[in-house]
Amino acid sequence: MRLTSAAEGKIFLQRMQLELIEFQETPVFSKESALALGIAFGYEGGTAQKVDGRYYVFTTECFDEPKTAASRLACYVSDDGKQFTRHRVILDCHGDWRDPSTYWNPWSPMTVFDETTDRWHLFYVHYGRKPGSDQAYNMTGRMARLEAVTPGRAGIAGEWRTTGLIDFPDTPDPWEGSCKVVSFFPYRAADGNWWAFYGSNNAPDYIPPTDMPQEGSTMKFWVGLAKGPSIAGPWARETSLNPVMMDDDFIENPVVTRLADDLFVNIYDGGNTHAISYALSRDGVQWDREQLIQIPNAPSWLKAVRTPLSVIDEGDGTYTMFLTAFDGVNPEQIVPLWHDGYGHIARATLRLVP
Repeated sequence: MRLTSAAEGKIFLQRMQLELIEFQETPVFSKESALALGIAFGYEGGTAQKVDGRYYVFTTECFDEPKTAASRLACYVSDDGKQFTRHRVILDCHGDWRDPSTYWNPWSPMTVFDETTDRWHLFYVHYGRKPGSDQAYNMTGRMARLEAVTPGRAGIAGEWRTTGLIDFPDTPDPWEGSCKVVSFFPYRAADGNWWAFYGSNNAPDYIPPTDMPQEGSTMKFWVGLAKGPSIAGPWARETSLNPVMMDDDFIENPVVTRLADDLFVNIYDGGNTHAISYALSRDGVQWDREQLIQIPNAPSWLKAVRTPLSVIDEGDGTYTMFLTAFDGVNPEQIVPLWHDGYGHIARATLRLVP
């Protein structure tokens, strides 16, 4: 059915929901399994794909102290989506965090396939310590891109080569904060053009590592849209549309999936406890307000939902979502406490219902 008005389109979106069928009782892989690999604090963020029947999870390994600064990007693989093995380290951190001119650490690996170049591309945050800060937890981001060496969808398993920082002006809009850009996810919208969600926040220049600024604060984590002629850019902010207010306070690490010709879903960290945030769009540009997938009777290891990584179409009316989750276990009080208890990657099965 072709809709004839924006009002009808809004009604359509309000009637569509992602519904939880199953939340796996045990983690897909956990902090405990990570410790066996020398990853002290588990996993956070990223994306997941399914190619030729095999699952690929790209995530950030928080492997040592400083907890948010000693990070690297890695890929895990599975033939059934339940038992995973570590496939490869894609990118490691580099340098001494005490020296802001040399130190950087990678976060948020976002994988996107481009039909035009016939290659996978991986966008990530290139973090460095904020100038003038005396510790590693206050970071400022720039976005960089890797490209699969092997063409075709099978190239997702192979080596990656760097293409450097993305072509995105370093002149922020007023709503963006001192952390600069903290995530970047490109996708093709219904108009055939390349669009991208980018994230920023108004975190102050200095946050004591023992503070919990997301609880009862006025800190905002928002996102905006950018547009480019190709996946390589150059990218330009769509200032008239920004910030995109699916939620008023907290949107981090958006991942967009096209479910149908006229239906897009944006999953993201919504700062929830036992619920997953998402929003819907007819064209990939105009987005409806946030909806929540509640997780009833959440397992004890799930203190809080963190970052959803995927909405993978299984071809049978169901979708597989992988997501990272805090476990809240930090008896040594290792700072920064606002990332308290990194741990697990979880799996949920969803369906789309009117």
